[in-house]
Amino acid sequence: MGFDVSIRPMKQLIVKGAYLLDDLIFSKIGSDYWSNKSAFSVGAMYALSAMNISLEYARVQPYTYSHFNVQNSMTNDGALITGSLRPNSDELSLGASIFHGHRYPIRILIAYQRHGANELATINGKDTILVNHGGNPLQAKRPNDSELAPFLGGVLEESLRAQITGGFELIRGFNVQGLYGLRSQAGTLTHYVQASLRFEDF
Repeated sequence: MGFDVSIRPMKQLIVKGAYLLDDLIFSKIGSDYWSNKSAFSVGAMYALSAMNISLEYARVQPYTYSHFNVQNSMTNDGALITGSLRPNSDELSLGASIFHGHRYPIRILIAYQRHGANELATINGKDTILVNHGGNPLQAKRPNDSELAPFLGGVLEESLRAQITGGFELIRGFNVQGLYGLRSQAGTLTHYVQASLRFEDF
């Protein structure tokens, strides 16, 4: 179950939040019990004359989105359907949307992310999970895994990413969208580019 809320406490300011809860056992609240799965985000956006500025914090507890049957995990073709934040992770992001006279604004995002990854080893040429910390939505708790899953337990991975997106309407309804981003993790810098052609009937 879950809910989301948006309020406008004053002119030009919006405060929003969302919460998701799954498999709750009341007697285990506050004990890092693996089955108490949850995710939440809270943020605020302030509107200026030609730009919006936003700040958001999001957190996903271990094992959230996973299931005993991997076919029932909250994924599509192995990718999360809930966003890019994996279980056992949190993210702090700062964003801005700049309106430049066209229908689609230029959006800039800077985000710092932490992830508690499962402990892996290569055995007989195959990656094998040695200790499961609930960091993979495609890996459920196994019978011998610990019943406690502390947040950010496991191998701590920190990353910083920045991206810029924008769009332009070619003809009525048809628009092209572009994204450029870079991600820094463990001293490795990765660049990524995405482009798409869309039709939207306003």
